[in-house]
Amino acid sequence: MDSSLIWVKQIALFKNLPEGVQKEIGMAMSIHHAKKGDSIRSDKDAQTVRFLLSGRVLVQRITSADESLFHDLILMGGIFGDYLLAETTPLKEWATVVSVRAVYGSISVSQLMEFMDKNPAITFGYIKQIGEKLNEVESRYVSTNRKNARSRLLDYIKLLASKEGIVTGAKTIIKNNLTHEVLASVISISRQTVTEILNDLRAAGILNYSRQQIEIDTLSLASIS
Repeated sequence: MDSSLIWVKQIALFKNLPEGVQKEIGMAMSIHHAKKGDSIRSDKDAQTVRFLLSGRVLVQRITSADESLFHDLILMGGIFGDYLLAETTPLKEWATVVSVRAVYGSISVSQLMEFMDKNPAITFGYIKQIGEKLNEVESRYVSTNRKNARSRLLDYIKLLASKEGIVTGAKTIIKNNLTHEVLASVISISRQTVTEILNDLRAAGILNYSRQQIEIDTLSLASIS
């Protein structure tokens, strides 16, 4: 089986399509392997949608509204790049791999829209996924403006637990490769504040944060805000 097809079958948006359609998408999609610290830059000549197949990527984006810098941590299965499908208005975006390794697939906006025209299931699935992504971004924006630093960090740890956590008894384990600096940038607080809050949570027995994993007391985390 072609390696591109193997990856396409792992993308939620495409995994239930007929194999013939999956093969066509595999031919149109480029698969990229990257390591920690590698930069992923937008193509100036063709707007591109990217699907993160493994690893984590930190995206820095200049918002069109007020030209402020927005940070977004993309987890496995996430979409980044020109995901709003605006062919004439590319996003001002820079992405950096923050996991040990990452794999992502890229396809041009024009090619993705052609597949959408021919396959309504892709359109409906894409609208749903982008809607969820925008809701998540809006929730983080509201959290940044209305909640204190401790609540914002707890909210984000809960989000990571819901997406990537593995429950083992009374604990939830999240594989970790995030520095305090990355966490700080995503929730818009200082690195020192992140360190202080994590130390307080460790002292309270709520979680233990190391370079390898975040170990959470599931009941304790659910009961606090």
